[in-house]
Amino acid sequence: MGRAQMIGTLSWAKESGGRVNFVESLSEVRRGVGLQLWVWGNAAKRKFGFGNTEKIALREVELPETAIARETERLCRQVSTPWLVNHCLRTYVWGELFAARDGISHDRELLYCAALLHDLGITEAYPTPPGDCFALAGARAASDFLRSRGLDEKKAQAAAEAIALHLNVKVGIESGPEAHLLSLGVGLDVIGLRIHELPEDAVQAVLMRHPRVGMKREVIAVLKAQAKQSPKTRIALLCRHLQFISRVRRAPFAE
Repeated sequence: MGRAQMIGTLSWAKESGGRVNFVESLSEVRRGVGLQLWVWGNAAKRKFGFGNTEKIALREVELPETAIARETERLCRQVSTPWLVNHCLRTYVWGELFAARDGISHDRELLYCAALLHDLGITEAYPTPPGDCFALAGARAASDFLRSRGLDEKKAQAAAEAIALHLNVKVGIESGPEAHLLSLGVGLDVIGLRIHELPEDAVQAVLMRHPRVGMKREVIAVLKAQAKQSPKTRIALLCRHLQFISRVRRAPFAE
């Protein structure tokens, strides 16, 4: 498997240091264009009465109550600002709603840990060195933390892999259900991607349960800072070639 196919994985990170080359950049841009066309196509189908959003059973998504889940949430709250805590919690809930919508079997505890820790690399407690990718720095920190709390090696590795991948334009189910659902949750919460595939009442319930508290402003500041300090990473690519900051501003959330 070439580097272009491995982009975002931990194996790729060891080889690349989290920096994308020309071929990988081109590949991600093409995926971004393809994903946008797909979203537009689905929007057109919904407009004319196709799609199955109304068939999703609206249910309260409960947070996992295992010891490792509680430890993970405690760390998230200790090192994150309020907007970031709520972003992480919403990311998990969005992922669970997509899992219910699409019938995806997954490990809820693993998804929760990945969602709550996926942005460790932008916190003051786990700063990302200039030039490095914050998702990869966060993945390493999350893996170390989860192992230190007794999570088995396979699960800790899977959580780290999901976190490392979450900046990719698209993360398919073949990368693992938790990585796929984490990507969907982040995409919805940051730029509103696929939000219309979930029932409006469910969306509003999530936003009331975990308010956004000025997230757009905060995320844009983070994006600009990370793209500036690490110009060869995926986040810089997203901002430079896929208008990511503009898409954050246009996300369908009132703030």
